[in-house]
Amino acid sequence: MTGAMTRDALLDLYPRAAVVVASCVVAADGDRDGLPTVLIEAMALGVPVISTDVTGIPELVENGRTGYLTPQDDPTALAATIRRVIDDPVSAKAVARAGRDRVVSTFDLRTNVTALRGLFEQVTPR
Repeated sequence: MTGAMTRDALLDLYPRAAVVVASCVVAADGDRDGLPTVLIEAMALGVPVISTDVTGIPELVENGRTGYLTPQDDPTALAATIRRVIDDPVSAKAVARAGRDRVVSTFDLRTNVTALRGLFEQVTPR
């Protein structure tokens, strides 16, 4: 656990990672992560991810298909899921590929700009 690090340092670590874990929680004051960039980056680079079922995360991470989800504040479930990924790298790799496909289809800049342009053209008089 290294704590906070620069984006460049993090990008250097992804290729060596067996899994990226983002154990997000809703804070007592209601503060929460919407959709952590670290999950999008890891998935885009083909690294399996584990996160929690809070806020917008399940829209990106579909449990067992594009990544793995555990309940927040459940360290036993989190540990079991980490162990599952480590013990079954073949399945984890398949899930990571599906996660990468999800990110590419959902977050690709060219695709999204093209779709947005089409919407603007529909409502903009010529």
